[in-house]
Amino acid sequence: MRIAAMVGAPDPEEHTLAAHSGGLTVAFRKLAGLGYDGVEFMTKDPRQLDGASIRRLLDENHLEPGGLCTGHVYGEDKIRLVDPDPGICRQSMARLKEFVDSAVTYCGQDPRSPSGARGESVTQPILLPPWTGQKKPFGN
Repeated sequence: MRIAAMVGAPDPEEHTLAAHSGGLTVAFRKLAGLGYDGVEFMTKDPRQLDGASIRRLLDENHLEPGGLCTGHVYGEDKIRLVDPDPGICRQSMARLKEFVDSAVTYCGQDPRSPSGARGESVTQPILLPPWTGQKKPFGN
C-alpha cells in the first residue's frame, strides 16, 4: 500500500484543508522526509501548475502523484459537472479537460492514450449529456 498526503497548490485563493500549502518545493521535501509515497494536489486551475517542475520535484523527492482534488473548482469558481445551466456544464467539462491535460505532463501517461506518452495532449472529444443541447464534440 502507498500513502499520499494532500498538498495545496499555490492557486486556490481560499484556505485549503491540505496538510501543506503554498510552495511545492518545501511541501514535497517535508512529505518525503515524513515517509509519504505520493502527493494529491488540491488545485482549482491546473493551467497554473508547471508540469515539468512538478515532475522534477516528484522525482527528486521519490514521490508519485496520487490524485487531484478539485473541491476549490466548485468552492471558489462555482462550476460543477452537473448543473441545470448548460453553460456551467460546458465550463466544467473544459476545466476537467484542463485537469487531464495538465496531469499528463507530470503523471507520465494519459490512461486514454494508446501510446501512453508523457506530455501527450488529450485529443479525444468530450461529449456532454444530451440535455445540454451540445451539437458537436466539446473541444473540437
